[in-house]
Amino acid sequence: MTRRSARSRTGLVATAAVVAAVLATGCSVGKPAHRSFSDPGDEPSVGLPLGNQVGGLDAAAILQRAQAATAAAAFVHVKGTVTEPGATTPFSVDMRFTATGSDGAIVEDGVTARVTRVQNQVWFQGDARFWSEVGSAAAETANRGKFVQVPVGDRKYAGLVENTYVERLVTKLLGKPGPLEKGETREVNGRTAIALVDKGPGGGTIWVATEGAPYLMRFEAAPDARTKGAIDFIGYNDRTVITPPDPDIVVDKDLSPQPTGSAKSTKRPTSPTTTKSTAGTTKSPSATRS
Repeated sequence: MTRRSARSRTGLVATAAVVAAVLATGCSVGKPAHRSFSDPGDEPSVGLPLGNQVGGLDAAAILQRAQAATAAAAFVHVKGTVTEPGATTPFSVDMRFTATGSDGAIVEDGVTARVTRVQNQVWFQGDARFWSEVGSAAAETANRGKFVQVPVGDRKYAGLVENTYVERLVTKLLGKPGPLEKGETREVNGRTAIALVDKGPGGGTIWVATEGAPYLMRFEAAPDARTKGAIDFIGYNDRTVITPPDPDIVVDKDLSPQPTGSAKSTKRPTSPTTTKSTAGTTKSPSATRS
């Protein structure tokens, strides 16, 4: 895939650098794309049950159909690791998505952040390094093991919130694909899948299921690319229940600005933008680009 510039894409992952960038940008969140629950066995597919006929479409149409099917899946687990040239530590994602929420962790530059969404409420939890980078020793101590609730209506948090929707995360991971060509068909993550090969610089392959719903099955770097690794899409039939964090470990119930003159005092963690400005330096690894 053709990567968008690391200086123009904000908020791919919830790490110290990314949260700081998200806080400093003005991206819009948009309305949550909630989907009604449906049993995976009832999800529609094109054509016969054991063959969805995407193989008869051109590569761009297959990818479009795969993105739509994955966005509509009742359950999906996105998991993988990508190492970019010059990176000291790999980027990794391990997120489970349902029709009404998501939960998991994203790691970048050795910093781990866990994100949980239930309907339109989002919480994130950073590790010790996260808090030490965006705040101070005091912030790290106060927020250790705690969750912070994100005001989803605040545009500053758009990038963080978008990671909790599978369709938006997929768009960020894909970047802008180069010219795609259909390749071989083989089994990937338990399903027969067709390869969509990126013929642009760096290359890479996107695998799409050719049986059942035309789900995304894997993004992987080309064997000779400088970027290494793959992102897998698994667990489409694994029923998962996402629950909010225990209120006792939520640091702040409301990060939204209080009205002028309000008597309410809201405890807030140190804002990343007051300690370290990293807007414009957000990394956004793509498993299919170098």
